[in-house]
Parts: sequence; structure tokens; C-alpha cells
Amino acid sequence: MPTPARIKFIGRDWCGHCTNFKKTWSQISALAGAGNKKYFVADMRGPSPVGYFPSFTVDGNPDLGEDFGRYMREYETPLKDRVRKAMNATSHSGYKKSLQMLLDSSPSGNPTASVSDFIGSEVGTGAQSYGYSYGYDYQ
Repeated sequence: MPTPARIKFIGRDWCGHCTNFKKTWSQISALAGAGNKKYFVADMRGPSPVGYFPSFTVDGNPDLGEDFGRYMREYETPLKDRVRKAMNATSHSGYKKSLQMLLDSSPSGNPTASVSDFIGSEVGTGAQSYGYSYGYDYQ
């Protein structure tokens, strides 16, 4: 059984496109719920892997992230339909598992993790880190 992929939204508060996408990200956050927040991470400080915002990664892969972003920015399409389209377009099993979590859930209103929440949740637990820091001190 595959492990869910971590999907990260990388944006900036000053970016109009990012501000517009935050509405979709809030919906994704609600569908993900608190128990899955480590798989759906918003990063408003880290560098973009592709040089512009908003950008996305799926398990650190910016190419899969761009596919995710392309489907999720089809704002006129209902969110679960966008998730289905993204899921049908990929063969990456972890990515599919993460998207399936969104389809199997109902909105909870719980926020996704920030990068500091994600890293902080693993400190001292012996869990394997994704090795994400980009030079920020999260202690």
C-alpha cells in the first residue's frame, strides 16, 4: 500500500495569484482534516522550485506539483471534480493516495499544516523528516 505524497503549496501574501488560490487551498485543507495535515502543507516563506508563485510540489517533485496546480486552478470546476481529474492524469501512487484522501473525506474546517507545524510535529518523535529547512530555524 503506497504512502500518501506530501503536497505543498508555495506562495506569497503579496501575490494576487496566491491570494486567489488560498480559497482553493482552504477547501483542500477542510477536506484533508487534521489527521492528514502533514500531507498538505502551505509554505508562505520558502523559495519557489520553478521561479514563480504560486508553485507546488508533490513529494518534492515540481513537475508533479505543476500538474497539481494546473488542475486545482480550474476555479470554475467543483473542487472534487478537479481532484478526480488530477488523480486520473497521474500514475504516481503516493500522489493518487493523497488525492483519494480528499475524495473520501468531507469538509472538516481544520487547517492544513504550516511548514513549522510539519517540522515541529516530528521533532523528538523519532519520525523521519523530509529534510526541509531552506535555512529557516524552526526551533
